[in-house]
Amino acid sequence: MNFILYRRWRYFIIGLIVLGLLSCSGLPYLLAGKYPPTIIIPSAMVEPADVAKKTLKVMTLNMAHGRKDGFNQLLQSADTIRANLNVIASVLRRVKPDIVALQEVDGPSFWSGGFSHLHYLTEATGLKYAAVRGR
Repeated sequence: MNFILYRRWRYFIIGLIVLGLLSCSGLPYLLAGKYPPTIIIPSAMVEPADVAKKTLKVMTLNMAHGRKDGFNQLLQSADTIRANLNVIASVLRRVKPDIVALQEVDGPSFWSGGFSHLHYLTEATGLKYAAVRGR
């Protein structure tokens, strides 16, 4: 009986070691079918004069479901969420980015005021959008 328990314990430890080695070896990239991106911009291709003429202003923002620094969006009223989104809209109007990447943007749902935060921001800023649904 003790021999069987010892044997199972030994296989468990060996399995953990093998799993640890595989996870450190880059196997997750192979299993996911993705490789880390490589971006190469040769310095000869970018001239300072061109950069000064053509700039692209990119902005990213985690909207936190419109709750700002509140604990949970369920605890926020629709008016509070709209006020928080108005602050975000004023920043977007002031900065005038060419591209904005927003995270944690809610659609109409009971936990986020019952309205689309994305549509609210586009109406408040005049920006157009393309949305990608997260997993």
